[in-house]
Amino acid sequence: MLNIHSFGGGQKRYAALEVANTLFRVTFRLKNLRLADSIMKGVSHNLSADSATPFQTFPTSQQVTYKFFEGRIAIFNELYPAAAEALSYACNHCHKDAGPQKMRILQFLIPVQMLLGKLPSAAIRHKYNMHIYDTIIEAVRSGDVQTFQQELDGNMHTFCVQGTFFLLEKLKLTVLRRLLMRCCILHLEANAADANPHHFPLDNFAKALQWQQQMDADFEGATMIVANLIHLKYVKGYISQAHRKLVLNRKGSNVIGMAFPALDTVDVSKIGM
Repeated sequence: MLNIHSFGGGQKRYAALEVANTLFRVTFRLKNLRLADSIMKGVSHNLSADSATPFQTFPTSQQVTYKFFEGRIAIFNELYPAAAEALSYACNHCHKDAGPQKMRILQFLIPVQMLLGKLPSAAIRHKYNMHIYDTIIEAVRSGDVQTFQQELDGNMHTFCVQGTFFLLEKLKLTVLRRLLMRCCILHLEANAADANPHHFPLDNFAKALQWQQQMDADFEGATMIVANLIHLKYVKGYISQAHRKLVLNRKGSNVIGMAFPALDTVDVSKIGM
């Protein structure tokens, strides 16, 4: 395990981060992320503000490289808020003329932010030529499951080479959640005068899945999807099997806001378990 203190005192310690970054490059090329994680643990506790070598005292280029790999390792460990923080640091401190490096950072930062409910602006995507995410982002925003799956399948090779395919695949549940939310909004608007407008018929969601040409587009399939969303806390409510309905959490006047919490409050690491 790499330890900065093993480099002795003085300027020698400042070579440690460059050595660590070189080891990260090697371990990632060898696809040995567990070893990279071990190296990260050996270095990180020696970079705090009160240590002999605070992180901010290292050259900015080394900081950016280190934070990039820290974000990649956090993705591997499914620690998405930590990954977003590290990658954002790398992106914000990357030199303004280092376009290719910033694009590489954004290839991972954009999917992580989408998992946490933050969609990047069109200006950012245009500036750094991240148009490969344009259709996926629109599908996430609109709940278009069919387009999302087509785009993911059509760019599978590119995303696999980038190392972002499985990260993007986790977004499907976010798209399904958005589709369900839109269905619930329409139901609430159409049944506002009813005694229980927050009781949403699951058959309606099944019809929406049929419209999106999904394989599990029947009542049982729709129920399983909703049950998974509730289990992951993407949706707050419960399923009434007897009435074939999703009963949304209605604490307060904002039913949708309560039933569909912000994604950055959800533990997205459990997706796919």
